[in-house]
Amino acid sequence: MKPKFYTKLITLVAGFMMLANVNVAMAQDYYDFKSGQLYYKIIDATAKTVKVVSELDYHNNDAISYNEGNRPSGDITIPATVVNPKDNKIYSVKEISSFVFDNCELRDVVISEGIEVIRVVAFDNSLIMNALYIPASVTKIEEGFMFSCVFYPVENPLRIAKGNKNYTIIDHILYSIDKKTLLLCPSYTFIKYTIPNTVTKIAHYAFCATVLEEIVIPASVTNIGELVFHGCKELRSIHCKVDDPSKISMGEHVFNFVPINTCTLYVPTGSKAKYQAAPQWKDFTNIVEKDIEKYPLWVAGTQVDENNASDIKGEGITGKVSYDPDTKTLTLNGATIDGGANNGIFNEGIDNLKIELIGNNTVSNTAESGNSAI
Repeated sequence: MKPKFYTKLITLVAGFMMLANVNVAMAQDYYDFKSGQLYYKIIDATAKTVKVVSELDYHNNDAISYNEGNRPSGDITIPATVVNPKDNKIYSVKEISSFVFDNCELRDVVISEGIEVIRVVAFDNSLIMNALYIPASVTKIEEGFMFSCVFYPVENPLRIAKGNKNYTIIDHILYSIDKKTLLLCPSYTFIKYTIPNTVTKIAHYAFCATVLEEIVIPASVTNIGELVFHGCKELRSIHCKVDDPSKISMGEHVFNFVPINTCTLYVPTGSKAKYQAAPQWKDFTNIVEKDIEKYPLWVAGTQVDENNASDIKGEGITGKVSYDPDTKTLTLNGATIDGGANNGIFNEGIDNLKIELIGNNTVSNTAESGNSAI
C-alpha cells in the first residue's frame, strides 16, 4: 500500500502481472536521453541540468517503471555530470526522482557530489546488497525516499560524506542533522532499538520491512509517518512512552502487516484506556500499562523521567533543558536554573553524568545542597 500523500500519483499494483504485457506495449518513454544504465530528463535546458528518472512514467503506466530487462542493476554510480548524446553537451545531475530504483537488485549505490535532492520512493521495493553512499551536497531527502527496500546485513549499509550539513548517521540509522527526524533504519540493523529522545518525528516508511522485534518510542515523539512499521512481521513488543496517543499525529497504516494479535503494546501507567480508544493503537490485542522510568536526577525540584526528559520544565527553569538517558547527558541551552534552596541540579545516582552547555547558562545551588548538587 502506498501513502496517502502519493495517492494521486500512484496506481495500486493489483493485477500487475496480468496487465504487464499490455502496459509495456502502450508505454511512453519518460526520459530525454539515456547514458549507461540510467535515464535522464532535462530540468533546465539553458542551465544544462537534469534529473535521473525511470524509463517509463510510473504514475500513468499502471505502476510499471521499466520495460523488461531495462532496470538498473549491480553497482550504480549516479554521476555529477553526464553527456547528452543528442547534443553532446554536458549536463549537471541535480536530482534522483521517484521510482528510479523500482524493483531493482543493486550492490553499491554511489550518489556523486553535486546531486542535491532525493525524491520520495526513489528506491521502491529494491534490494541493496552492500551500501548506499550519500554525498555532502544532498540538501533534501524527502520522507519515504525508500519504501520496502531490503539491505543485506553488512557493517555500514548507509554512508554519508563528512560535511553534509543536513543529515547524519548514528548507529547506522539516518537522521536529520538536528536529530529530530528519524528518516531510515536499514533492514537488518537492529532487533531491538530505542529511539533517542531527541526525535520528534518518525518519517514515512522509516522502519519498513526491518527485522525489529522490539522498539521503544520516546515521549518526545509527536509525529509518526505513514507505513512506518509496514511489514515488520517480527515485532513482539512496542514500548510507547507518550502518555496520551492524541499527542501523536499518525500517518495512515502505521502498523500495516505488524502482528497486532501477538505484539504487545506497552504504554504509560494510566494511559491504557486512551490507547484502547485511539485509532490504530486500539487495534492491538494486548495493551499493557507500564510505569514510566524515573531517573535519579532533579532540575529545580523537578525529577527527570521518560516523559519530560526531552524538555524539562518547572518553576525556576527558563530556557531549554533536556536529558538523554542513552548518553547520560544533561544539556542546558541558554538556560537559567534557580529554584531556591535545594532546587538547583541534583544527581542522586547517575554515574558519569555529562553536562553539555550551549550558549550562556546560569545554575544556582545553595550551600545546603549537599554532595549531590552540581
